[in-house]
Amino acid sequence: MRIPLTRQQAVELGKLRLKKYREEQGHFLLEGERLIADALAASAPIERVVVSAGREQRYASLLEELETAGVPVLTASEKLLERITDTRQPQGLAAVAPILPTDAAAAIAAVPTHIPVAAFWGVADPGNFGTAIRSADWFGSRGILYSAGSADPFNPKTVRSSMGSLFRVSLGEVADTEALLALAAKAGRVPVATTATDGVPADSWPRDESVLLVFGSEAHGLPDELLARVPRRIRIPGGGAESLNLAVAHAVFMYALR
Repeated sequence: MRIPLTRQQAVELGKLRLKKYREEQGHFLLEGERLIADALAASAPIERVVVSAGREQRYASLLEELETAGVPVLTASEKLLERITDTRQPQGLAAVAPILPTDAAAAIAAVPTHIPVAAFWGVADPGNFGTAIRSADWFGSRGILYSAGSADPFNPKTVRSSMGSLFRVSLGEVADTEALLALAAKAGRVPVATTATDGVPADSWPRDESVLLVFGSEAHGLPDELLARVPRRIRIPGGGAESLNLAVAHAVFMYALR
C-alpha cells in the first residue's frame, strides 16, 4: 500500500522550486511522465515519486517500474500536489532526485572531437538553456559548459525545456575566462566567439577544427573581457531581425559545424 504524502512533506518539496533550497538540500524536482521515465531509463537516482491519487491508473506501468527499481511512490491529492509543482497545469506526477554532477572537465571530454562543445556565458533564460541542452543531445554533443551566474540548469523551467536530455548531457560550470581557456587548451579545442554581425559565416567555417563555441547572454552578448581573449569569430548569415533567439542560434551552429 502506498503511503500518503503529508502536508509538511509537500511544503518541503515545494521549496525545491527555488534555487536557494535546491542548493541547501542538494535535490531538484522532475515533473511529468516523460521526464521521470527518462530519468529512470538513465539510471538517475530518483529518491521518491508523488502521484495524484486520481491518476495512479494512468501511470500504472511507470509506477510499477519505479517501485520495482526500489523508488518509493507516495500519493497526494491534486491540491497538495500543486504545492510542489511549478507548472500551471500539473500532470499529477512529480519526483525528487539529487542534483547531478557539474564537472567541466568531464563535460568537455564527453563530446567527440568532431562535434562542437557549447559554452554559455551569462545566459539568463532557463528556457533557452534547457532547449540548448536538448539540441546538444540531438546533435550528439554530450557536454555543455556554462559560466557561474548563468541560469540554473536545475531550475524547473530548464529541466522541463530539456525534455529529458538533462540526463544524457554532462554539464560543467566554469568559474571565469581563464578557466574556460584552460579547459579548451587541455581538450585541444579552438575557442570561437559567436556573434551577430561579424566573423566568418558558419557555412564557410573549416570543418577540420575541433571547436568550443562560446555564446553570450540574450541581452548583452559576450563580455568585452572574454572577446579580447577569444579573437576568432563566427556568425550565422541573415538579416531583418536584430538577432536570433539564443537557443535557435545554438541549434543552427550545431547543425552547420558538426
